[in-house]
Amino acid sequence: MKRRKRWLLSGFIVMLLFLAVGLFTVSPAGRISSKHEYIISKYYRFEPLSENGIEQWFIPEYNYLDAIELFIANVYEESEGEILLEIENENGKRIFRRSYRASDIAAGEFVKYSIKKNLKEKERYKIRISYTGDTSESDMVPVLMISEKSKNLSETQEAFSNGQELDYNVALTYHYAQKKWFSLS
Repeated sequence: MKRRKRWLLSGFIVMLLFLAVGLFTVSPAGRISSKHEYIISKYYRFEPLSENGIEQWFIPEYNYLDAIELFIANVYEESEGEILLEIENENGKRIFRRSYRASDIAAGEFVKYSIKKNLKEKERYKIRISYTGDTSESDMVPVLMISEKSKNLSETQEAFSNGQELDYNVALTYHYAQKKWFSLS
């Protein structure tokens, strides 16, 4: 009889351990998905960053923005200013704001900037990138590469040949995730 109680108690403890481990490993999970804005070599331009910055509206594909990638073409080591990255919702409420020392940014390559913010799908958000340094010398102002936004190459070529101005992409890649609680995937 004692032996049977011991086995039942041992089985109960093992079952509790499995349950605890299972609940501990269940965490917010999500699939990371990237939305790329591919650069067409003829259809991009460089914009100097100023205090007003460069703005773009976007609509998230999923409910979590993990990161964005930017291409800052040139930054001078002597730059004492900061590059400011902000995201606001349609009502002007600031969702995200972070500044980066301009002299610490790797120029001439794609750099991933971590956002890690929950956003509402199908709502519009504004991303703004600006420079908070001395803009009196235009040669010393950081320059951001932006690409023309289009559905396909022929649409872009047609718009350019007709002299139409296209919308542009500030962030070249948005990394989204669909966050779910208690997902085992």
